[in-house]
Amino acid sequence: MNINKRILMVVTNGQSMSNGHLAGIWLSEFTEPYEELTSKGYEITIVSPNGGESQIDPNSLAGEGIPSKCRTSLIY
Repeated sequence: MNINKRILMVVTNGQSMSNGHLAGIWLSEFTEPYEELTSKGYEITIVSPNGGESQIDPNSLAGEGIPSKCRTSLIY
């Protein structure tokens, strides 16, 4: 493993915003860089500030929020 090819991705633990709307990881903002970087040989470690699971923002699962690479593999 090349130590220069390691990336730490920090994702949110947020599940709702102060206005009550649901929140979480915006799918395309996570998957697009992840896919690009892993295809270039980077080792990625994913963490969140509070540890544990992080939710996907449900609004990112509609329309343009879903990266084209992921659309065919998602099960509704």
